[in-house]
Amino acid sequence: MTKSMCEKDITIDDLETLKLNIYDVKRKLMQIKVKPMEIDFYPLIINENLISIEESKLYELDLLKLSKSYKKFECTDKSWPTMASNEQILLIDQYPNISLFDRDLKIVKQSSWSYGFIRSMCWSSILSSFIVINNEKEIFLVKDNSLLIERIQINEEQYWWSCTCSDKSLFLTNTTMGTNIFEFSALSSYKLIKRWKPPLSCKKNEFIDDIAYNNETLAVVIKISSNNTVLFELRSSTTLDRIWSLQLDIKRNWFQQTIRCCSLKYDEWLVIEGNTSHIFHILKNGKMKAMGKYKPSPINAVLFGSNILAIRTKMNIFFYRL
Repeated sequence: MTKSMCEKDITIDDLETLKLNIYDVKRKLMQIKVKPMEIDFYPLIINENLISIEESKLYELDLLKLSKSYKKFECTDKSWPTMASNEQILLIDQYPNISLFDRDLKIVKQSSWSYGFIRSMCWSSILSSFIVINNEKEIFLVKDNSLLIERIQINEEQYWWSCTCSDKSLFLTNTTMGTNIFEFSALSSYKLIKRWKPPLSCKKNEFIDDIAYNNETLAVVIKISSNNTVLFELRSSTTLDRIWSLQLDIKRNWFQQTIRCCSLKYDEWLVIEGNTSHIFHILKNGKMKAMGKYKPSPINAVLFGSNILAIRTKMNIFFYRL
């Protein structure tokens, strides 16, 4: 080190001077005050008329395309055209049997039925079973996988016509003019919760042909005897208050097939009228989306899962992907 310092004529004083200079620079750097940078922000103004965002529709029912079914199943014409489903299975009346289909539309279970004609059936999620009513004042519980049949005992003795289930209740209608709607608890031994009579259920000269539950509402198909017309109404499932009412382009005939309805996705509805071969697609606000003819004449329909529509005719069930 001494040798190097001598060769370059660097003295101890020079090093001290350099050290002081470095210290001075460091001190001055520490004294510098950093001023904040000022930035002005202005809102971005977007002309909404120049933007078009198309809503993605994963589901769309087009009545004009229902001629292209992807599968067909033959039925017997001796059975009532009843069907019911949940997300995974479909139950149909196939006299003298009842048959259970899976999502691949294969029969996974079949059981004989010897309890009279089946008038209506529905699925109960809380019971994990199907509810089936016949023409002999009887109600049955049908287990979803085993098809084990059990008779339900209730205190009301009526000729039942149609049925539907909410998360906690069973709704039934009887066969009288001026139809009554009964609500039974599915959680408490089918105790009667409420019975709606005319004029709350319908008028005395009206008959309820079908009911269907969806999202705290009851859809009701009403035949009016005084002017031979048909109404499709949406009611509250707790109070039966009318949400909206739509008159359908149907001339009522007491000898025609039962006019049936089923719920679709997005709180929409399908009404099936076999006498004139019409299908009505109704939006959640009660407006008619589409009306079309279906051949051969449809007599029932049900949404199987979220993307399969099953339409039953006298001799077949046709399956459509939505």
